[in-house]
Amino acid sequence: MLAHGSGIFFPVLGPLAVFILQSKSRFVRYHALHAFIGTLVLNLFLFIFGAISITITVIGLYNQYQRNFENFEWWPIMLKSVITWAILGLIALANLTMNVSQALSANGGHWPMKGMTTSIVNRILGKPSQFSAEAPS
Repeated sequence: MLAHGSGIFFPVLGPLAVFILQSKSRFVRYHALHAFIGTLVLNLFLFIFGAISITITVIGLYNQYQRNFENFEWWPIMLKSVITWAILGLIALANLTMNVSQALSANGGHWPMKGMTTSIVNRILGKPSQFSAEAPS
């Protein structure tokens, strides 16, 4: 539960610290690695989104520079900024919701549901059904 909860405030370091420090329990290691990889996937998506956004902005400003800023208007820049911040807010809300949901699931002793992150963790640590006889701690 701590691994997923720490992913809200310390996205990469929290789950990684739990994974390293709580290496005795396979259940805890599984959830910590799940939270860590989920954070990495989210940050990769945010990096790609940010790179695309910055590229579009730089190209637009360069085009305006080439035309000596003739017919330059602020509203497209403001609209793009509002849309970008709205998307980032939705991503943050989705991250918060997923981390809280997964933390509550881990607290209840449940293995993560199927998904891309779960399949990656299963390849690294093994399927959770192999560890189901072990009591979560």
